[in-house]
Amino acid sequence: MDIKKFAILLGLCCIILNGCFDDSDDNNAAILAALIASNPAQISQSNIIFSSGITHGGITAESSQSVCGMLPLPQEGYRALLRLNGQNVDINYDSDGIFTLNLTLTPGLNRFKIEMLDDSGNLKATTDELTFMCAGNSAGAPTVTIDNADLSAFPLVSLTVSVNDGGHVAGLTAADFFVVNAGQRMNLSACTDNGSDYTLEYTDITCGGRDLYVFVVNGSECGKSAAQAYGTSYALLTGINTYPDNIPVLANCINDVNDMKTILQASSMYDIVNIYERKETAATKAAIISKIAEIAAAMNKYDSLLFFFSGHGYADGGEYICTYYDDPADQIVPSEFLSSAELATALQGVPDPNNANSSLINILVLLDACYSGNFIDMQLSGALLDPGVTDCRLKCIPNNSACTAENISFAKDLKATTGSHLTVMSASASNEESWDVSSLGNGVFTYYLTKGLGLDHDDLSTTPLPLCMANTDNNSRIGIEEAHTYTAARVSARYSTQHPQLRDDYPDAENLIYYTW
Repeated sequence: MDIKKFAILLGLCCIILNGCFDDSDDNNAAILAALIASNPAQISQSNIIFSSGITHGGITAESSQSVCGMLPLPQEGYRALLRLNGQNVDINYDSDGIFTLNLTLTPGLNRFKIEMLDDSGNLKATTDELTFMCAGNSAGAPTVTIDNADLSAFPLVSLTVSVNDGGHVAGLTAADFFVVNAGQRMNLSACTDNGSDYTLEYTDITCGGRDLYVFVVNGSECGKSAAQAYGTSYALLTGINTYPDNIPVLANCINDVNDMKTILQASSMYDIVNIYERKETAATKAAIISKIAEIAAAMNKYDSLLFFFSGHGYADGGEYICTYYDDPADQIVPSEFLSSAELATALQGVPDPNNANSSLINILVLLDACYSGNFIDMQLSGALLDPGVTDCRLKCIPNNSACTAENISFAKDLKATTGSHLTVMSASASNEESWDVSSLGNGVFTYYLTKGLGLDHDDLSTTPLPLCMANTDNNSRIGIEEAHTYTAARVSARYSTQHPQLRDDYPDAENLIYYTW
């Protein structure tokens, strides 16, 4: 059934800001299913999606919005009205109820509602009124300044905030402050009026680079601070296509590195100066260990590190990613490869961000290589595969008699060695190969991971994050679990012999892989 007609039959009304429905987007079905209204005559405010993840009582940073959506009851003579801040905007929709228009929000408080009227003016369908704040100091709003962000007790964060309107604005409570951290409102554990400023405390939700804003809602006015940046997201991206002569050449590992770099640069988390690459002959074991040590020494416990590898994997009674080496005798030398134990040792230098009550991740390891499930001791039953496929090149060192499903399952658990502030996503289980797909221009794992994070592989442009396919709740951030769920399903749908794995001790915590604000 056509997805548009399916939605209409269910009486769906949904609105997406900063992007329109595209029924070729395979995320739409999930969005539509989540937005079904139980009664077409009363459309819930939960059926309205903002690209910045704003809900009733929330805050958006963007005043200019492109709006499109689908209306129920698209009958001849029916009129659709968008009511915004007392102004009525007629919505012109097609025979399927599809509409698109542009809006300008008012700094401060905004009121938003959609109504469907019949030709006699009778109300046939309506949303609840949605109220939210738009960033930017509205007329008469107080001046808000973040004077200091104390991270010494991280993950507990203490902010000193000045609120002035010709003098200190006294008597504000926690309910009057919106602290937006990495695109999400924080739950304040303390709000103290010091007489000249306020102290706000909260427990942080993520590690790495982010922008922090403080909004003060005073009646119908909204004051907004300038951005306060804290935390640094580091990335070390490594990949190898060309190995010594005795190891098969790969086609797309450098593409994997380049595409990961493109998508990270589009995020608000990463600054280009903190994205490091080691490619081809520069991706030796010694060089990688040295760079990890250098980054770890520079990190605070509120920073984060992403390590990515694309290349061959090797399993011979141990577990390795095949870092570059040059052997004149053309021998496979496992000691030149980076083992899980050696990677764990290198990552032990990264500070632990947690206290007894927190569950933060500040190390993310992404491995696009054969047998990479060994790094988290994840194995599926079954023998190793015969690489007899014409449209891809397998990332493995073939014909090793010692490489069997039985002995490669004895993996040292990378997470157990490193600690509980690390998550590993592997391209395959420990007894599976990982596909290097020429028709995609990537390893299949990296292709779907970067696609889910918003990369258009045709022109290397990036999609606004709320419309990214992996962003299942359409907000301003993508968690590790979301990214893995999207990637694993599509990899295994394309190649039933490859099953990406995730080791995450905190699946209920939204540890971020990507966010924009």
